[in-house]
Amino acid sequence: MVAIGKLTASVLALIVLGTSISGCSAEQSNTPATAITVGSHGTTEGEILAQVYGQALADQGFDVDYNYGIGSFSNTVLSLRTGIVDLVPDYAGGLLRNVDPHSTTSVPEVILSDLPIALAPLGLAVLEPSAAESTRGFVTTPEYVRAHSLVNISDISLFSSAVSIGGPAGFEDSEYGRLALLNNYGISEFTAVEGKNDAAIIEDLVENRTQVAIVPKATAGIAENGLVILNDPQHLMDPNPIVPVIPARVYSPEFAAIVNSVSEKLTTEELGWLKGLVQESQSKTGTQQSIETIARTWLKNQALIELTE
Repeated sequence: MVAIGKLTASVLALIVLGTSISGCSAEQSNTPATAITVGSHGTTEGEILAQVYGQALADQGFDVDYNYGIGSFSNTVLSLRTGIVDLVPDYAGGLLRNVDPHSTTSVPEVILSDLPIALAPLGLAVLEPSAAESTRGFVTTPEYVRAHSLVNISDISLFSSAVSIGGPAGFEDSEYGRLALLNNYGISEFTAVEGKNDAAIIEDLVENRTQVAIVPKATAGIAENGLVILNDPQHLMDPNPIVPVIPARVYSPEFAAIVNSVSEKLTTEELGWLKGLVQESQSKTGTQQSIETIARTWLKNQALIELTE
């Protein structure tokens, strides 16, 4: 049985507000749901997240369904408030900017503090955030780190003219591109290698065709190749911690404890491992493991669901 853990500040706020929460009736607040629909934004990563949280709930007796196509961040709020879905493992930075367009913070701790406050008037709450994040990082090899004593992105500035940086299409002109690197980290010269997918960007790095790669931190190739993510003290990359968002009507201590137990185990590295298994399975011919099966195996390995089928 999952132990009931501490309540987040946002959940406590919703409990105190009770029936005054916008869009939540007394009946909704006092009768937590046992039939749950878990939503995602239509990506492979979103489907993985929906499955790991959803299957953990199903294992404890909840009747769980899935909606993998809720769309953009604006649809997260609408879908949760109108009952289309009851739980969305979502991206804190993007969701905060959607709910509060005036928010300019790029500090993860501030985002996690501000998001519950922004969601509470809408009758929504954030359960315990996971340690996983959907954020790109500047990645390099351990050999390159040792050769140049690299710790932070700014360390590249000492020899940037000799550096090739691989990244997605258009990254030179992006919010973390050439101008941003100059203004934030003093990196004035480098060769940009653009336009490849994440797997090919990692391959170029490992084969020393580039020296630095810009890829999601939850990319499987990072752990598989023992790569190093450079520190980003200026928060150049948009921080997006993954957090479970719910409406007040579905809250119960038992529900929260199950969801929080998954968040406690979910890290960026674990999410990258899950995505790697899905990618590997999809590349095979013949029998392929479904995302549902891969998520179930992970939950069993983390002792989050029973070992029996």
